[in-house]
Amino acid sequence: MDINFDKLLEGITAGIEKDEIPFLYELAQDAPINRVLELGSFVGKSTIVLALAMQESEGLVIACDYFPQNATDWTNDHIIKDTYLDFWQNLTTRGLDKSVISIKQDIKTLLPTLGGQWGLIFIDAGHTVDQVLMQSIWAWDKLPKGGYLAWHDYDRKAWPDVKTTIDVLINKWDRKLIRRGFLVAIKK
Repeated sequence: MDINFDKLLEGITAGIEKDEIPFLYELAQDAPINRVLELGSFVGKSTIVLALAMQESEGLVIACDYFPQNATDWTNDHIIKDTYLDFWQNLTTRGLDKSVISIKQDIKTLLPTLGGQWGLIFIDAGHTVDQVLMQSIWAWDKLPKGGYLAWHDYDRKAWPDVKTTIDVLINKWDRKLIRRGFLVAIKK
């Protein structure tokens, strides 16, 4: 399928970067189960990419975030008054809202309540060692053989803990990192 991601994501500046978008889409398409969990959604740029992949396979994206109000969009320094409203507007105007369920809650509180397995778990929530470690260890147990665990902001100067934590985990799990920009993934 030839997708014009630039047109699809036009007007959304925050989040995943241009060179990372097709990679995230491919991970979702290749996942062994058509259920995706996104930890950290902000205004839905990556959610749109995941939802498009799941829509084609009649799958589902569960998008989790605490969806802050009055958040600064770090790409162009303006204030987003309500990220949850922007998130749903971005999905709805692109016709992808039927492939997504959102959960507005703190990730640490939410994870113990989520069951089942996921074909892809995409982590972009919390950027400290404790947050990345907790989310990643939880996620690893929720993936089937062949499932993907992906992280955003790897090797980004603003969040050095992300890379440090992921490097320890991939060494422990004896996995090779697949990378596009600041987006990385491993296959279970």
